[in-house]
Amino acid sequence: MDGVIADFFGCLSRQYSVSNWKKLLDPKDKTQFKKHVTDDVYGSDFFSNIKKFEDTDNLIKLVNKYSKNGYTLLTKPFPGDEKHTQKQKIIWVEKHLIDLPPKKIIFENNKEKWATKKNGDMNISNILIDDLNLNCENFQNKGGISIRYQSGIDTLEYVENKLKQINF
Repeated sequence: MDGVIADFFGCLSRQYSVSNWKKLLDPKDKTQFKKHVTDDVYGSDFFSNIKKFEDTDNLIKLVNKYSKNGYTLLTKPFPGDEKHTQKQKIIWVEKHLIDLPPKKIIFENNKEKWATKKNGDMNISNILIDDLNLNCENFQNKGGISIRYQSGIDTLEYVENKLKQINF
């Protein structure tokens, strides 16, 4: 969700008046945000007020076009504020995906848990569209199919070509 259909990083940059969200990373641990950012987001309406990307609606329409049974939104809750983040992300979906809502929203820190699904005796690969290489790699390592996509960098044609290649 964040970085694919919701402009999480742009929202952070605007909120803290920085040119690049990476300036908000903790210099001692580049995987973590500075404490004041985390504290500001905890318990706030930050996630429900993120802007959607300009191409969000078209991406959702594209995925829905290739999906036989609708799509599921797989998103990570904000660490340490999981329950509140979930509520805020549901509000975001209800506000921004009115015309083509997901059939289900799954909140999961380890997206690779959803790489496959059982169909009788067979494991069927699920498809993940995500902006983070690590999520895509982990998903594939567990038997899923991933498409790395960053709004504003990658095109919808790129996603459609990938979906056609995997015969989605």
